[in-house]
Amino acid sequence: MKKIILPLVISVILYSCNGAIETVLSNNQAYFGKMIDKETRFDSAYVDNNSNFYYSYSLINNSKWDSSNNVEFQKKLVEKILSENLKPKVNLDNSEFKVLFDNSYNINFSYKDFNTGQNIAQIKFVKTNDGYRLEKNTSEWDESVDLFYEKFITPGK
Repeated sequence: MKKIILPLVISVILYSCNGAIETVLSNNQAYFGKMIDKETRFDSAYVDNNSNFYYSYSLINNSKWDSSNNVEFQKKLVEKILSENLKPKVNLDNSEFKVLFDNSYNINFSYKDFNTGQNIAQIKFVKTNDGYRLEKNTSEWDESVDLFYEKFITPGK
């Protein structure tokens, strides 16, 4: 049944998009279910009716994730690390992002725990007049996360 539904869903998504977006979605199909690095699996790419393009990933080796303590801090720290890694890559020099920009799409990256399916991070880049800007949801943990990131993740920068 799964083998029938996935192509049907992809066909419906592709039918509802213009040719350029259809090509981007089609190109991403080759990566569905594949590891993009030692800890990250690409799950899907899709669009919604509000001009949002989504890249969905699972973090495979997420054993360090402690769901019992400081969950919000942990999520915000992972989100900070991922967004800092993505920021220099989400630009108009990337042909795929250029197509999304030309078609007025925002770009969303979603990360979940492979084992539990628990949402870990949602990162959104909003289209501006001349490119993309990271849209950050504020949290009471922002200052702590920024300090931890600067002191322990990227010391000396």
